[in-house]
Amino acid sequence: AYLRKVGDDFGESVAMSMARGAQKLALARDETVDEAGHHLRFAVERGNKFCSTDSTQRVVDAVQAYLKGPTAGIEYEASGKAFVVYGQSGAGKTYLMSQLMVDHMQEKAEKGCVVIRFLGTSPASSAVQPLLSSVCEQLRRCYNTEKGVPSDFKELKAYFRKAVTEWPSEEQPLSLFIDSVDQLDNSNAGRQLEWLPVSGLSPHVRLVVSTLPDHAEFKCLSQLRKGLGLADGASEGNIVEVETISDHIRVLRRLLKLQGRTLTLEQEVAVDAAFLKRGQRDGAGTPLWLTIVAQFIAGWTSYDGVKFPLEPSVRGLIEDLFERLEATHGTHLVRAVLAYLTICRRSGVSETELVHLLSLDDEVLADVYEWWVPPMRTCPPLVLTMLLAELAAYLSRRGDGSGQELAC
Repeated sequence: AYLRKVGDDFGESVAMSMARGAQKLALARDETVDEAGHHLRFAVERGNKFCSTDSTQRVVDAVQAYLKGPTAGIEYEASGKAFVVYGQSGAGKTYLMSQLMVDHMQEKAEKGCVVIRFLGTSPASSAVQPLLSSVCEQLRRCYNTEKGVPSDFKELKAYFRKAVTEWPSEEQPLSLFIDSVDQLDNSNAGRQLEWLPVSGLSPHVRLVVSTLPDHAEFKCLSQLRKGLGLADGASEGNIVEVETISDHIRVLRRLLKLQGRTLTLEQEVAVDAAFLKRGQRDGAGTPLWLTIVAQFIAGWTSYDGVKFPLEPSVRGLIEDLFERLEATHGTHLVRAVLAYLTICRRSGVSETELVHLLSLDDEVLADVYEWWVPPMRTCPPLVLTMLLAELAAYLSRRGDGSGQELAC
């Protein structure tokens, strides 16, 4: 019975993979649809993992009041301005924004235009010019405008401003969500945010933006404050901070439940102790830290006890992950694969391309073929597949239109 189930599962997986490949090859690519679909899937996947706590509910309530406007029954007025969500790295802004996007799309299913972008998660959302081109083309189709999207950046900015301020109406309002504006590169002064109108918006427009606090390399939050007419440090209904989670055990249980796992009391106490050792830096105690911890301990069984101590910082967890991967798969292989994935983080890289790159690295080949020298030294695909399987939770995959799947 067990072998029959394994065979059935394998056959079903192969059939689904073939069907997906055939579907991708059968359809003509539409870059605008592909880009919108990528961000929609990104929102749904992360929105399903979001777990609300007291600290995040305050932000959710504020954003929802802004999105609903005067009809919300709450003394709040959009006043033609954008709404800004900010918080430290790993605070859970992207997951919170994803949940807000999904809820809002369900409410607006039959009325209005909803555009969402998670900046830095695709080539077309990593720089301001392709971002505006993509968003403008989507808006052009939503509002049935015949005039094409310009390619000149100066004209593109004016086109975008007109699209978000003049096209929306009471019959077809616009909701625009832009997550992580700090992830843009600085080409065309993208991080200066001069291209983004955060005030003077139409009453039929809702614009929600998220960012990190100011950093040595960028001052996105200050630029947004300036655009909203706020002094540094000042706050009002249009800007809110995502604070550290208030119920870490509840969030952890939610993350493990999604994987069909749970913890013993001893294991839960170990996680709680690591959480309480957190400091103020390096994302310690944030949802990002908990997400990585959940991935680590999902493989623990009840009879394992605490298999290894948990680092109280994100950097410590990542270094511990790298050390364990190197011990399992080999130092040179792990470092080479992670280096190539990092270099190609914007555009992605396929497994076939990774195999070719690894086959050109003598140190990797010497590590893989430690006890045997084949006639033709190429990196075995299975070695890479096993490593990528362990990294699956930390990678995103998308198609390139030719049936190939890219990892990034």
